[in-house]
Amino acid sequence: PPRPLPHAPSRPLRRPLPITASPTITASLLAYTFNQDATCLAIGTDRGYQIFTCEPWASAHSCSEGGVGVVELLHSSSLVALVGAGTRPGESTRRLVMLNTRTNTSICELNFSSSVLRVRMNASRLLVVLETRTHIFELSSMKLLHTLETAPNRLGLE
Repeated sequence: PPRPLPHAPSRPLRRPLPITASPTITASLLAYTFNQDATCLAIGTDRGYQIFTCEPWASAHSCSEGGVGVVELLHSSSLVALVGAGTRPGESTRRLVMLNTRTNTSICELNFSSSVLRVRMNASRLLVVLETRTHIFELSSMKLLHTLETAPNRLGLE
C-alpha cells in the first residue's frame, strides 16, 4: 500500500521554483501545504493557487487571479485561507482572505499591521502568524480570541 504523505507546513519558499503548466505558461511556486489528513495539496504561485486531490491525483480547484504567498486548507472542505504574494497591487501580504471554493465567494477579509507569514486552521480555530504576533480567531464567527506577542519570528514558525 502507498505510504501516507507527510504533513508539509505551508511556508514561503526561500527561492521561487518554476512550474510549467503548459509550454507557454510558467509560474513560480511560492508556498505549498497539505491539508490536515494529507488527502489534498494546495500550492500558491505568482499567478494564483491550485488545489489537488492526492488519491487519485487530480486538480480540484484553481484560480489564476494574482499571486498567492500563503495558502491553507481546512480538511477536505471548500474553506481556504489565502494571503497575497505582494507582487502586484491588490495582492497584499497583510490581507488574509477566507474563501469558499465551491461557490468561489469571499467569506471575509482580515487586514493586519504586518505581513501574514503563516496560517493554520482546525474545525474551531484560525491561527494567523505575523513576525511578532500570533492572532487566534474563532473560525465560526471570525471573532478575535487572543493576540500573543512573540519574539521576532521572520520565518513564521509556529
